[in-house]
Parts: sequence; structure tokens; C-alpha cells
Amino acid sequence: MTAKHACPYCAEELSVPPDLAGEVLSCPRCQADFVTTAPSSAAAEVEPETPRRWAVWVLLAGTLPGWLLVVFLLAGPMGDDSKEAMARAGAINVAKALTVYRADHRGERPAILLLLTQRDGQGNGPDIDEDGLLDPWGNPYQVDYQGSHSGGESPDVWTNTPDGKIVGNWQKR
Repeated sequence: MTAKHACPYCAEELSVPPDLAGEVLSCPRCQADFVTTAPSSAAAEVEPETPRRWAVWVLLAGTLPGWLLVVFLLAGPMGDDSKEAMARAGAINVAKALTVYRADHRGERPAILLLLTQRDGQGNGPDIDEDGLLDPWGNPYQVDYQGSHSGGESPDVWTNTPDGKIVGNWQKR
């Protein structure tokens, strides 16, 4: 007989043998580790309660993409201002990924931005996912490693909106 357990992070329903109660398990869906509990005899006979939606919201809220998804779901379709804000956040994330990459590779720049999405031979990375290299309109971000807008402290990362406005990581909020 197996007991039903819901992953506390993604709410995936899992069937767990009773002898694994109290053990650390990895969710096959989200790869999160969690400890199962021993079911009581009454709980074993009753269907488990439906997964709590808040667990998913907590997981989403822990990441910037999660916050952007929450904003999108709550605000509905995005207008130009929302997409520009997302483009700025994306440009900031690419700049941070470039900074991490350079720190991990003794100051070297990636030959192509796609290298930021891969694990290297020393186990570093990935520093960003492939979707993070694209702006909200599906175009790749542009990079100037000289960083003229930041005084050379970090690379300039930007994109152009469909109406030609430049949105980058150097702009004030």
C-alpha cells in the first residue's frame, strides 16, 4: 500500500511506500528535496487534501521570473509599459549573468551569450536560462562590454522596443 503525498513546492502528487515515511525524497517534477511524513491510519484511508495553491505561489515568488509571472497573472495582458519594465529587468539579469560568468572565468567574456546558459567543465553555470536572453518581444538582448553607461563598471545590456525606444540595464527606475 502506498500513501499519497503532495510535493510542498510544486504540488505534484506522489505515491510513496510507507517504509519511506520520514525519508528525504526528490520530487521528479521540480527536483526539490522534502521529507515525507508517516500517515496516520485515518489519513491513510482518507483521500489527501487537494494541493494548496499557496505552495505554488511561494515557489513562484522566490524568483524574479516568478514575480514577473505573478504580475502578469494578476495584471492581465501587458501593455507597453509592463513589457518595457520586463525588458529592463531582463537586461539587468543578463548583465548580472555576464558578471558571474566573468568572475568564474578569470575575467574572460563569453564568446556568445548562449554560453551563459551552459555548465562549463569546472561545474560553473548555467548563469541564466535561454529564455532570459530574449526580450519580451522575442529578440535577443544586445551587449556592449565597455559599459559606457555605467562608467565601465558593468556591461551595457539593452533592447529596442517595437517603436524604437531603447531599454537597458543602466536606466533609472
